[in-house]
Amino acid sequence: MMIFFNFFMGTILGSHALVVVERNYNKSFVNSFSRCDTCHYPLTLLDQIPIFSYLLKRGKCSHCKEPISPFIFFIELLSGLYFSKIFLFSQTGFSSGTFLFFFLVCALFDYYFLEFETILLLVPFTISLTASESSIHFYSAANWLLLLILVLLMFYMNLKGKFGTGDTLFFILISLYKGQIFGLHTLLLSSILFLIFYFFNRQKDPLPFLPFMLTSYVLLY
Repeated sequence: MMIFFNFFMGTILGSHALVVVERNYNKSFVNSFSRCDTCHYPLTLLDQIPIFSYLLKRGKCSHCKEPISPFIFFIELLSGLYFSKIFLFSQTGFSSGTFLFFFLVCALFDYYFLEFETILLLVPFTISLTASESSIHFYSAANWLLLLILVLLMFYMNLKGKFGTGDTLFFILISLYKGQIFGLHTLLLSSILFLIFYFFNRQKDPLPFLPFMLTSYVLLY
C-alpha cells in the first residue's frame, strides 16, 4: 500500500515540476490556473490527476480534443517509479526525494531551454555533502584520481561545446551522493540512451543530455 502511495506522490511532484518549469518565464505557477496548451481552456481537477487523466482522456484535451504531449505522461510515470522505490517518511527517503525533485526540475529546464539556473544546484549540492549514501569519505586516492580525470575531461568537452556544464555538475553531484560507481553507471547508460535517441531522431538542433541522465538515474536507483 505504501508503494502505491509513494508512486502517487511521485506523479504529483513530477506534474508539479512540469508546471514550475513551463510557467517560469511568463507567470506565477501558484496564482494561475492550468490550461490546455492548444486551446488554453482551464483544466478541471479531473483533468489534472497525474497519469490517470492522460489515460482516461486517451492523451487528448477534453475540450478541443487535440493531443496532449506524451512527454508529460512520461515525466509523471518516471517520477512515480522513482518515488515508489523510497520511503518518503524517513530521513534518507526525504533526502532522496528532494534530490530527485531538483534534479527533475533542472532536467526539464534543460529539455525546454537547454539551460537552468545555477541556484537550483544549491539544494542537491547540500544533500550530496550532508546526506551522502556513499562512502565518499573513504574513497582511496585512486578513486579520487579517476573521478578527477573524468571531471577534467568533461570540463574540457564543455569548453569545446560538446557537453553542457550542467551535465558535468550533475555527474559530480551524483558521484558524491550515490558513489563513484553509481555515477559512472549513470553516465554510461545516459550516453547509450542518448546515442539510441540520436540514431532514430537525427536532428541538427542541440539535444539536452540531462533528461537522459535523469532517466538513467531513476532506472539504476
